[in-house]
Amino acid sequence: MNIDNAFTLLENSMSRMPRENDGIILLNVPNDVNGDVIHELWKRSCCLADYIGYKVQHEDDFNIPNHVGCFDPHKRSIFIKKQDKYLMTLTVLHELAHALAHISYHTYWYLCVDRIRGEIAAEAVAASLMVSYGGSENVDDSIKYIIAYDKDGYAYKSVRSKIINLAKDLKFCLDGSMASKHDGDVVSSQSSLGVA
Repeated sequence: MNIDNAFTLLENSMSRMPRENDGIILLNVPNDVNGDVIHELWKRSCCLADYIGYKVQHEDDFNIPNHVGCFDPHKRSIFIKKQDKYLMTLTVLHELAHALAHISYHTYWYLCVDRIRGEIAAEAVAASLMVSYGGSENVDDSIKYIIAYDKDGYAYKSVRSKIINLAKDLKFCLDGSMASKHDGDVVSSQSSLGVA
């Protein structure tokens, strides 16, 4: 599925989701997960992170409450909590969206300086890529995450075109040859992948 169709599915689901949210996001693994796609997308994501100079690191005891991942542009690291492969892949896509926005700061600067818009963009990009690659069409948890940051939908609408462009840029990078030449291994927090 192309990115535009993935965003149509995401936005249709978003319009049906109630706007009430207590701020607690429970991530669940959907029933329709395609394990082969998830495995390949994980490998490509780790390769892309490596290619742009970021380390993807598993954290057994992720010490940020209510978070399953984070991105540190100063340490050039993406930290992922060990969990189900689907959730780890969705999380690394989310964090890669942050990284690509920072690398392309001149284009996506307002997704970097505004935390709310940045989180909305990163999750919308991750969910649309998961749908686009056929990993899962169940985006309810991602929509709940977006709504937790954007109860009235204004922030999403204000940067919608840039979010779609960021998703297309990230998909282009994931489809690139550099993404298909990596074994998908990640490192523990004690070592480094280095730059390709």
